[in-house]
Amino acid sequence: MGEDDSCARDSSDFKGRGIHIDTTLQLERLKTTRRAAVVEATLCQYNFRSTSTYARHELNRAWLRDLAWLYATALTAKRLEDVYDAMLKSFGHQQASKNRLTRCLEIATAFLQTRPDSLTPDLEVLRLREHLVYALTQSHTAWRRSVHHEFDGTGCIRADEQPKRASNERIIFTLPQCRRNRINCKIHSFFEANRKCFEQIAQKAEAMGDAASGQLRRAAEVIRSALNDAAGLCDDRRCAELGDALIAIDGMEVGCFGANNDREWVPIAEALERELVNPVRVQGGTAA
Repeated sequence: MGEDDSCARDSSDFKGRGIHIDTTLQLERLKTTRRAAVVEATLCQYNFRSTSTYARHELNRAWLRDLAWLYATALTAKRLEDVYDAMLKSFGHQQASKNRLTRCLEIATAFLQTRPDSLTPDLEVLRLREHLVYALTQSHTAWRRSVHHEFDGTGCIRADEQPKRASNERIIFTLPQCRRNRINCKIHSFFEANRKCFEQIAQKAEAMGDAASGQLRRAAEVIRSALNDAAGLCDDRRCAELGDALIAIDGMEVGCFGANNDREWVPIAEALERELVNPVRVQGGTAA
């Protein structure tokens, strides 16, 4: 999309009803059975489901990183309680780690919902390791099968990193650092091509004032800075501040967005003149 294009693009290229899915809804499909079923039932109503390569990067940066942490912890644990103790010790006393603790608890809950009640403590930990190995190695496959198309406007190389099995059979998962002195993505050119849409999001956040979430206000600040220096986004510490905006604008061909964090996505959808669907909220759940 060029700088002078309208942000309200036609979605008639896609047959039937389409929805562009944020990372939050993709993750809901991997969590507890009840919430996954709610999300799945809603998304199945759409004939076309898309997501963004940058959303897959967020899957890596959050979900797979925590799966890998849990797996490494479970390797030395003797009981499931040892894993819970390690979670609380590592993430329970830091405000910045609150999301990691929540994700780890959700992963453990999903395991508990499927494991037999008759397992002894040592077998329970062994089964947890097997569960985590499967989740780590199959997450990207499940991701791709869950959508019809993945937009690749940002060209994020971190999205392509996958867990690897070492010679000792252990699972290894790491993400490379991205810095502007070694550019491997297209995020700067993607931003330049979509300046108008990014600026509309910034204007929406600024107009909301204190009603905007801290995350959305920070995104507006990054957008203002990138309007003068788009190459500054070629840094994984920087682009992460724009995750929701990047994912949304990458799927502008689709007429509807799907997400489960209303505080960011409601203003973004309004700024880009798109409908927002949050099936968890609709069903009485709590937005992430």
